[in-house]
Amino acid sequence: MSPRVEFPRHGVHVCVEPHATLLAAARAAGVPIDAQCSGVGTCGRCVVRAEGALSAPAEEELAVLGVDAVASGHRLACRARVLGDVRVHDADVAPVRAVAHATEASFWEPDSRKHLGAGSLGLAFDIGTTTVVLALVDLSTGDVEATRSMLNAQFPWGADVMSRVAAVQHEGLEALRAPLVAQVVRLANAVMADAGAPASAVSELVMCGNTAMRGIFLGDDVGPLGAAPYEGVPLAARDASGAELGLAGLEHVSVHALPCASAFIGADVVAGIVATRFALSEGPALFIDLGTNAEVVLATGSGLLAASAAAGPALEGAGTTSGMRAAPGAIERVRRTEDGLELDVIGGVPPLGLCGSGTLDLLAALLDAGVLDPSGRLQAPGGPLDERVIERDGVRAFVVDAGRPVVLTQKDVRAVQLAKGAIRAAIELLLDEAGIRAEQVERVVVAGGFGLHADASSLVRIGMVPHGLETRFSFVGNAALEGARAACVSRAARREADRVAASIRTLDLASAPQFQGAFVRALDFPPKNPR
Repeated sequence: MSPRVEFPRHGVHVCVEPHATLLAAARAAGVPIDAQCSGVGTCGRCVVRAEGALSAPAEEELAVLGVDAVASGHRLACRARVLGDVRVHDADVAPVRAVAHATEASFWEPDSRKHLGAGSLGLAFDIGTTTVVLALVDLSTGDVEATRSMLNAQFPWGADVMSRVAAVQHEGLEALRAPLVAQVVRLANAVMADAGAPASAVSELVMCGNTAMRGIFLGDDVGPLGAAPYEGVPLAARDASGAELGLAGLEHVSVHALPCASAFIGADVVAGIVATRFALSEGPALFIDLGTNAEVVLATGSGLLAASAAAGPALEGAGTTSGMRAAPGAIERVRRTEDGLELDVIGGVPPLGLCGSGTLDLLAALLDAGVLDPSGRLQAPGGPLDERVIERDGVRAFVVDAGRPVVLTQKDVRAVQLAKGAIRAAIELLLDEAGIRAEQVERVVVAGGFGLHADASSLVRIGMVPHGLETRFSFVGNAALEGARAACVSRAARREADRVAASIRTLDLASAPQFQGAFVRALDFPPKNPR
C-alpha cells in the first residue's frame, strides 16, 4: 500500500511511492513549497514541520537546520523521504494577495465597444518567473477593478528559468503546466470575487511572460531554450480559447498571448515597451526590466537593441540569507545616518528580512561607510557600524538590525555582485554595439515590481547603471501587466506589440566574446565619489 502524505493546512493528501521526498509529495498534491535550488539541498528554503514515517535526517538537513530544529520535527522537504504515512503540518504557503496596480499612466484608449453586454470584463496577467500577477479590467473604460498576485506555482522546480526548462525536460511539460494553469484560474476567481463579478462577465484574457513561462502556459515545447541555438519555441502572438488551454470555469473566454521577440526577450518585455511607448524614444534611452532574468533594451533613435542578463533571484529578495519578498516585515529602504542606519519596514512592523530594494540600499550605505570595499569584502574600517560586522558559522556577516536576526552575509554580497555585474555588462555591450556613450543616454526606464521600489541613487552607487544617470530615471512598476491590460482593451495595442516584437534585435550575450570581460569588470563596486 502506498504511503499517504497529508497536508492538513491545505486540506489535501496524496499517496506516493515509498522513498519519495516530501517535496515530490507536495508537488503531486499541488502544495507550493519554496525550493529555490530546485531540490539539491543547498538553499534551505523548503523547511517543513512533519511527523510520521520519514527517513533519518540527511547531513544537509543537519548542516542547514541544526540538530535542535531537526529534533523538533523540522525537515528539508527535498531531503526527507517518505517511508510510511506522514503529516506535514507547516509548509511555506504562497497566499493570494492584493497588489498595487502599475503606476504608468495609460497611453492606450479602449476600443469603442457599444455591444459588450454580459462580457464586459477582461483579464490581464503577467507570468513572472517569481510572481504571477493578474488584473480584472473593465473593457469599456480600461479601468482595473482588482489585482492579485501569487508566488509562481512552479517555484518548487527552481527559482530561475533554466531550472524550469530542465524540469520540463526531465518531468514532462504537464508537470509544470498544470499547477500554473490551476494558479491562473485561482487568481481569476479571486479578482472576480473581489469585484463581485461572475465568470460569465469575462470575455477577454490577455497574457504575457518571458518566453519560457509563456510557452509552458500555452503548452509549447520549451526544451529548445535549454541549449544553443535556443531556437524552435513559438514566438508569434497566439489566439486560443479558455477551453483549449484548460481554464476551468473560463472555457468561453477568448485568450490572446502577446508575442515574444526572441528566446531571450519575452512577451513581458514587449508588453512593457508597448505600455510605456518606449519604442518612440527619439534619443538614446534604456529600458531595464529588473527580475530573475533582467532584460535590457536600448533605444538607439533608429531601432531597438536588446539583451537578457541572468540576474538570479537575489534582486527580488530571494536566494539570500535574510531575503524576502516585498511583504509586511520586509526592509525596503535603508539610509545611512551619522550614528548608524535608518530602516523603513513595510507595514511598520519589526523587520523580518530584506527585500530587493532594501538590499541594494544597504549595499550603497555600507559602501559609503567603508564597511564594504570596492571588491565587495565586508570589513570593519573604524566607525559606528563596526560592531555589526560579525563572523557567523565561519562566514563574515553584517547585522542589519541589532534586535532581529536580519543579516547580510559575504555570500549574499557576492550574489548581488553577480546579478548587478550581469546587468551592467549587458548595458555596456548594448551601448558598444550601438556606438553610444553612457552619458548620451537621455532616460532610463526601470520596470518590474521590484523596480517600483528601487532607488536610482542606489542603483548607480553599486554600479548597476553608469554613473551620472541618477536624474534620468523613471520607475514604472509592472509595465508588463500594464501592457497586457492595454492589449486587453485595445486592438491597436496588440498591433503595436506585434510591431515591437518584430523590430527588436537581440544581442546574445552568451556568444558575445566581449561579455566575459565586461562581466568581470562590472563585478566590483565603484569607489566612493567616482569621477
